[in-house]
Amino acid sequence: MPIPYFVYQAPLGGKSRSLGRLLFKGTCDRKAVVNRMLSMGSSLAETDITAVLQLLTKAVGHLCDDGYRVDLEGLVKITPTLGGAFEGLGDSFQSPRNSVYLTAQVSKALNTQFSRGARVKKVITQEDRPLLAQITDSEAEPGSLLFTVGHIVSVAGKRLKFDPARPGEYLRLVNTQDPDDFLPILKFHKITQGQLVFRFPAATFPDGYFELASHLGSTTLRVGQSRPIPVSGSS
Repeated sequence: MPIPYFVYQAPLGGKSRSLGRLLFKGTCDRKAVVNRMLSMGSSLAETDITAVLQLLTKAVGHLCDDGYRVDLEGLVKITPTLGGAFEGLGDSFQSPRNSVYLTAQVSKALNTQFSRGARVKKVITQEDRPLLAQITDSEAEPGSLLFTVGHIVSVAGKRLKFDPARPGEYLRLVNTQDPDDFLPILKFHKITQGQLVFRFPAATFPDGYFELASHLGSTTLRVGQSRPIPVSGSS
């Protein structure tokens, strides 16, 4: 089925540009993946597939613990990464200032296969909701894609102004792997309709997304989400 998307205006590089965003139907867990494999005509039983996936997860973890990168050809490459700054060449790893975590890169083959087969469908979406379009770590090193705990972060977009003291309204950083695990953002340097500025919270999960809830002057709570971002440890 086609993936729905919408087009919106957002500030980017000091200019207003028209960008597109996919509308996801949700998140598929391991059970959903197993069910899809069964529906494709797998000769393996559900319990066998589940056991293999669980074993794969453990094996990848053990190999990364041993200092290896893991390349699951045709799927994803998983790499152990060292985060956080050091005070000099003689300095050593110190937690929580420094951290070790995993990053993942989708294989070129899978991306090519997906790009060739994926279909999209433009839809009209409800405009009166928070739009978290661009997220920037203003203290990150040039070229870095990580967002570091304690750094000043800016979220740009539309309809971002909200009241943290009003019940139901909030900004939080949500664990991508577990939506019930999140960190509320309570202190801000700036809150306007087009920008939020604050310090990145002390996240312990490797990647997450920002979620903003606001009534936007109505009686209905409107919720907007950002793209997923990779999280680093303390600077």
